[in-house]
Amino acid sequence: MEFTVFLFVVSVLWGCLNSYLAQYRGRNLYVWFLLGFLFGPFPLIFLYLLPAAGKVKEEDIEDIKEETPAETENPDAADDGGINIAHHAPFDQQDWYYLDEQRTQHGPHTFSEMRKFTRKEIISGQTYVWNQSMSNWKKVKDIPEFERALNF
Repeated sequence: MEFTVFLFVVSVLWGCLNSYLAQYRGRNLYVWFLLGFLFGPFPLIFLYLLPAAGKVKEEDIEDIKEETPAETENPDAADDGGINIAHHAPFDQQDWYYLDEQRTQHGPHTFSEMRKFTRKEIISGQTYVWNQSMSNWKKVKDIPEFERALNF
């Protein structure tokens, strides 16, 4: 009887450890708790080998525009870097998103925050950015008015 209780407690601890680490890897913590509970330390190996969820590869950037709500149906949208110049709010009134070097999406951020990220060198001309008035993710350097507004 004591061994059964001990085994149950150890299984719960493995489940907790798996779910804790899964949360930081962007995975479903309930699924990983169950896997840890049932299989002990073995799911940790798979969790370590799996790429962190939320990472986006260079070739997947085209797929991102389909996942984010953009105003692509707007017939007035101009093809000038993906920004609808005729109908976009000033930069400081929009929510901005960016992809870091590992292609992890961050946001929403205010334009003021984006400028701080520029000063801290988190965002550069090579960084992909997006907001709801854009039809596509674009590099900062490919959006001249945004690049100027960030004071590069």
